[in-house]
Amino acid sequence: MAELEAENIERAAGVADAGSGVADGGGGVAEAGSGVAEPATAEDPAELIRSIGWYSRAKFALVRGILTGIMRLVGLSGLYWLCWAFGTCEWLVLITVRRRVKAQLRQKLGNCLTERQIRTAARRYFARVRCDKTIFLILDKIPKDKILERTQFENRHYVDEALKRGHGLYVMISHYGSNYLAGLLMALAGYQVAGVRDRKEGAIRRYVRAKYAQKFPEFRRLRLYYADAFPRGLYRSLRQNWVVATALDVGRERAKHQGTVKINLFGREYTFLTGTAQIAVRCEAPIVQGFVVSCKGFRWRLMGKEPLWDPQTGPRDEQAAVEQMMQRYAANIEDLLQRYPCHISKF
Repeated sequence: MAELEAENIERAAGVADAGSGVADGGGGVAEAGSGVAEPATAEDPAELIRSIGWYSRAKFALVRGILTGIMRLVGLSGLYWLCWAFGTCEWLVLITVRRRVKAQLRQKLGNCLTERQIRTAARRYFARVRCDKTIFLILDKIPKDKILERTQFENRHYVDEALKRGHGLYVMISHYGSNYLAGLLMALAGYQVAGVRDRKEGAIRRYVRAKYAQKFPEFRRLRLYYADAFPRGLYRSLRQNWVVATALDVGRERAKHQGTVKINLFGREYTFLTGTAQIAVRCEAPIVQGFVVSCKGFRWRLMGKEPLWDPQTGPRDEQAAVEQMMQRYAANIEDLLQRYPCHISKF
């Protein structure tokens, strides 16, 4: 049934492969039948850079040059500790933001963290974000082998076992953790990855995507689709046994007819998108949840959780399957934040 549905969609509108880009999450994919035209997303890196204003290009190039020079002088470890110190200074100076971070930590983790632990987590949040922003800007200056040496893949067997079935794999990521690296790390590890991005993407993201595409051939093979687009490309990617990764913890609608579900997260009710999860169920693709955790010295842990839904053992009813997996999705986010409170986001 899923194959027939996807074939009908493709015959109706045709399919365009996605080009280079960062698999940036955004589970707000329009449901089948929404009538939203899917754009071609293949992009030439040079044209992508030219689409950015000259002032922004010059500013990004200058910052990248300075950071690259520092990295060559003191190494990655030295750059990491410089960023950590700079982030600590931001924690001291940005009083309003610091209060906001601490308020969110109290709201979400007040029952399991002491006030001292909350203050420590807030300080580490500033340092982590500064390190993440820095390495995101110059990651293409680091050789592929060195990136993979610094990446620890946990529970990778869930991914490999799922792909052996030939129906693709859907990885549910979230905005908690360093999800900006999920697509790149998976692609560098040899997986064929498709993702979703916001149509209104900032200049810095477009600039970095272009630089990544120029450096890494694996990155150029990424397929990217707009979050408010018709989802036929995602159906096709799963049918071709690709890994599809999106974030569903998005509280706003990006197109009409998007599926949503009410979720209890940290004792409060949220509305999360469900579009790509429903597509995966229809395509009988196993569904796992993944996180990217930033560690000391510009190292990363790519963490896979046990399958949220398996077509061989999970409920066959689509609505029941989605509701069950989404609550487990939220529970895993809570567990991650309790273990790594400095990875808080979306406040």
